[in-house]
Amino acid sequence: MFEDQFIFDWPIAVNDGVYLFRALAVDQAGWETEVIHQITIDTQPPVVAISQPIDQSLQGQRIEIKGTVTDSNLSFYNLSYRESNNPVDQWHLIHSGINELSDAAIYEWLHHLQSGTYQVQLLAQDQVGLQAETTVEFTLDTNAPEPALYLNAERVNTNDVQLAWQASVSQDVAGYRVYRNNQLLNQTLITQSSYQDLSLPDGDFTYWVVAVDHASNSSDPSNSELVVIDTTAPQVFLLAPANGQLVSGEIDIVGTATSTDDFKVLRLYYRPATDPAPGQLLAQSTLPVTGEKLAELTTTGLNNDTDYLIRLEAEELTGNLAAVEHSIHVDNLPPAAPLNLTYQLANGNDVTLNWQANSETDLAGYLVYRNGEIISGNGTIQSSIITDITFIDDDVVDGVHDYHVVAVDQAFNISTASNVVQVAINQRAPDTHLIEPADGEE
Repeated sequence: MFEDQFIFDWPIAVNDGVYLFRALAVDQAGWETEVIHQITIDTQPPVVAISQPIDQSLQGQRIEIKGTVTDSNLSFYNLSYRESNNPVDQWHLIHSGINELSDAAIYEWLHHLQSGTYQVQLLAQDQVGLQAETTVEFTLDTNAPEPALYLNAERVNTNDVQLAWQASVSQDVAGYRVYRNNQLLNQTLITQSSYQDLSLPDGDFTYWVVAVDHASNSSDPSNSELVVIDTTAPQVFLLAPANGQLVSGEIDIVGTATSTDDFKVLRLYYRPATDPAPGQLLAQSTLPVTGEKLAELTTTGLNNDTDYLIRLEAEELTGNLAAVEHSIHVDNLPPAAPLNLTYQLANGNDVTLNWQANSETDLAGYLVYRNGEIISGNGTIQSSIITDITFIDDDVVDGVHDYHVVAVDQAFNISTASNVVQVAINQRAPDTHLIEPADGEE
């Protein structure tokens, strides 16, 4: 019989797990009472392992620590470090946790230690107080390598960039990282001293290179290089002469050559249609133009009845080039003069002119002149050409008038004058005066 408290020493001979512990008390009268407690039996320490860093490895300024901490009754784990070659150095806590891990990231350690040999310890304790620990040793190299030198970046193949640099002089360089506009381009280190960045869109791109050693230490950046990718060609248009136009004499060449913000030069050429481009340089300018006269071309020195090409080129500072060509046909041979100009007078002052039609296949029409001035239009050649071989000049004022006609072809060559016809118009009544006797004389 026990009073108050009792101690019972139970040698555990069961597997780990959750059990119910029952205490039953019976008095001499047969009365019973009991107490049941749930207990957990745990005789196994936690399982701990460090998978990274690897034992006896070389590490740099940033160390990613991965490992395993498992125990169904885990209380906590601690991650600590100390110097390997200092027997009196204590463990220094760098991280702790309470959750289980299975080959997972434990801590990313950005330390400020000096180069040397160190140990990292992973210690775990369960709720019973059982502990387990594991340790790895590694060498720290915190000295950054020397940077890469003389980075050069060139645009190639329109929208690719070729990079080249002088290798770092450090002996332990594992490779290089290439950056464009603050973004890393290569996830795997490059071991050579060159890199090609392909198929870039239009824009401005700044590059630099960082050397990385075997301990993953990064050097200072190299010099930076700016590359502009511009695949948008300049705008070029020829507004005059029209493509396929027949031309003669001096012609104005009107066009547009522009670019967004990097215009370099425009060049204007002409050549026989059978010759290779670009031809004979007629004009050039470093100023962009929009719908402006570019030059005059005198066709009288060119081969008659021959096709020529007018070529307008525009080039940008990035090397983009655009060109447009128009064909012209040089015709400086005027048509023959119209023949057999005659007239008929009706109503006293309406003059009807007739003449014989020309036979040229490129004939545009005729111009009619009275007293040396064009009367078949508004006075300009282009708007005054008529295609009929009859013209009526009505309500002509009194006087003697000389008429003639010229022929005009599609290149605006003008023939010599036809024969001249002279027409006298007199619609006024005759004047009469009495001289004698004087008015009122007796």
